[in-house]
Amino acid sequence: MTLHPVLLILTLFISETVQSIRPEIETPNNVSIGESFEAGESYTENPLFYAPYIARAVESGFNEAIQLFDTIEPNLYRKDIVLRGDHPAVYLAAINFQAPRAKDLSRYAYASLRATRLLKEQISQLRGDAGREHEFYKVSLRNTPLRYSNCPNKRHLEECGETSRIFRTLDGTCNSVKNPAWGSSFQPFARYLPSEYDDGISTIRKSVNGNDLPSARKISTHIHKDVSRPSSTLTLMLMQWGEFLDHDLTLTAQTRGFNRSIPKCCHVEEMHPDCLPIPIPLDDPYFNGTSDCMEFVRSSPSPRVDCTLGPREQLNQV
Repeated sequence: MTLHPVLLILTLFISETVQSIRPEIETPNNVSIGESFEAGESYTENPLFYAPYIARAVESGFNEAIQLFDTIEPNLYRKDIVLRGDHPAVYLAAINFQAPRAKDLSRYAYASLRATRLLKEQISQLRGDAGREHEFYKVSLRNTPLRYSNCPNKRHLEECGETSRIFRTLDGTCNSVKNPAWGSSFQPFARYLPSEYDDGISTIRKSVNGNDLPSARKISTHIHKDVSRPSSTLTLMLMQWGEFLDHDLTLTAQTRGFNRSIPKCCHVEEMHPDCLPIPIPLDDPYFNGTSDCMEFVRSSPSPRVDCTLGPREQLNQV
């Protein structure tokens, strides 16, 4: 693919800017920021003008990811703001464990999410508008401080061997000839529809009038009544078969803290950024006013395909 001349100048400029900010980070000369754009594809009104903002956003994201992993999470662990023992959320977390590689990949994902948010804020302030959706989401990070050798990247997957045409691979790669990375381990889930985050990047969606959505617990107890309805045609094997298919195809990692700890999210002064506690209504039929908060931690973020900025994605670690 031939890089547009303006984008080529942009990539070299960003490379020099990033190196001047953080000279100890080795950045190759063949920088590929902007590489995801096809020749002639519009980037912005003046891409060269935005180059330093991209560099600062990337550097900020990189530093904030370091702070989360090296400072915030260890502090939460030392202050014992984690779940232990026989808490129900501990058992749920055991099912959605985060593999070491998923944890490593999430570092890259956190950095790119923060870079996306900062870049969007900066450009909005410069132009005096909210910016066009996904305007900067095709900025590649492969050779910035956020680069990562195992970043999901469909276009750079190695060629499939002859044996993969006969046998299925253990990690799911090459099962699709046209899209060898689809459905494979440690790749972001594919989407049928675009994400709908409140800020367009990562925050939880709100209602159409801008208010918070109803509690997930309230909706659950309203729709799924605790009523026994025996069936004469279906057995538990139906459920078990569904679970088998599900767990054979997908496993979404739940965020872990320092030393694989499970962040505590209810009634705490300091909270992990991926905490999403669920309010329990006072009239809950099970808790009946004995508890007003349910522990819940979000799924671990995943680097995006092609190592670009953009909305939060989730990782399949099967």
